[in-house]
Amino acid sequence: NKSAVYNEYYRTSGKTFTSTFWVEEIDGQQPIEKLRQQALDDALTFKSQQIVANKMGVEFEIPMDFDSLTLQRMVFNEKRAQTVRQGGVVYGPPSLSPRNYVDMIQDQLVQASINHLSLTDFKADEEDILEHYQRYLDEYGSLEDQSSPVSLSSFSVIWQNEQTTRRYFELIEKTKKDLDLTMVNENFISVTL
Repeated sequence: NKSAVYNEYYRTSGKTFTSTFWVEEIDGQQPIEKLRQQALDDALTFKSQQIVANKMGVEFEIPMDFDSLTLQRMVFNEKRAQTVRQGGVVYGPPSLSPRNYVDMIQDQLVQASINHLSLTDFKADEEDILEHYQRYLDEYGSLEDQSSPVSLSSFSVIWQNEQTTRRYFELIEKTKKDLDLTMVNENFISVTL
C-alpha cells in the first residue's frame, strides 16, 4: 500500500519522497491519511469476502489475530525454505512478506468461494457443457482441423550446478528430436503439431 500511495502522489503532483512526505499536506490531504484509508478499504474488502464465504458454507480457516497469522506465515515460509534447500520447486519467492502472505490467503479464499459456487449454485450440468462445446466447435472448429505452430518464445533454466544445467540442455535437444522442433535462433524454438 505504501508504494501505491507514494506512486499516486508522484504521478499526480510530482512529489518526491522526503522524510516529511507522509505528513505533508498535498492537494488538501496528507499521504498518511490516504494510506490509512486504503488500508481500511483493503481490510473491509477482505472481511466482506470472509463473511460472504462463511454464509455460502465455504470452509476456510483464517487466523483472526495477528500473532497466529504471523506464526502461520513463519511456518509457511520455513516449509518453502526447506523445499528449496532440498532442491524442490516453489512457485514465487522463497519466502513471503506479511503483505504477500495475506494477499495469498485472500486469493485462496476467493478461489475457494469460486470453487464452491461452481459445485453448487453455478454448477454446469452435462447439457450446459455440451452446449458450450458446440458453440466452441461452431466458432473455432475441432482441434483436429487446426494445425498451427506452437511457439516457445522463452524458457528458464535454474542454474544449480554445471551437471544439472547440461542435463537440461540435453533434454531440450532430445525434445527437439522427438517433436518436430525448429530452432529459429538461439532464443526461439518453433514447433508444428
